[in-house]
Amino acid sequence: MRIRKTSQYIEGGASLSNVYGTSNENGYTQEYINELGTYSTDEVRVGTWANGKPVYRKLIYATCPNTNTNGTFVNSDIAIGSNNEISFIEWGYFVDEDSRIPINYSNNSGYMMKVFSSNPNTLRLFNSNTSWNGKDVVISLLFTKTTDTAQNTRSISNEEEPIEEEDNR
Repeated sequence: MRIRKTSQYIEGGASLSNVYGTSNENGYTQEYINELGTYSTDEVRVGTWANGKPVYRKLIYATCPNTNTNGTFVNSDIAIGSNNEISFIEWGYFVDEDSRIPINYSNNSGYMMKVFSSNPNTLRLFNSNTSWNGKDVVISLLFTKTTDTAQNTRSISNEEEPIEEEDNR
């Protein structure tokens, strides 16, 4: 089965790119396809991690910390959960009325705005540019939880499986 884009936009306002994919032999369910474009401040299950645990997505809205002097770093921590096992940033932007600056931005003057996951339950925001004091930050976070159990896990081994040789007599 091939999935073909028929619209630039999907319900909820997310936009699609010109990407086509092929499914496995069982095909994609409508529910799976609908969840691909789901962004919410509530956690939404969006897939399965390599260890078999569910992966969730959640939008985090925050405020850029205030610095008093350009070039002087300030930071603030944002709690993003209490039982996250693995968390990583899918994408993020510093946002004002006219601009969207990707997280982990620096310019030629040495000013920097940065966001990283200091542990699975905390994001740390850095700012050294007075122009961005108090501006909005939006982050799409993917994470797994310590409270979920793995499904369909596989053991990974460093041992190579023996290769069967053909008998060419």
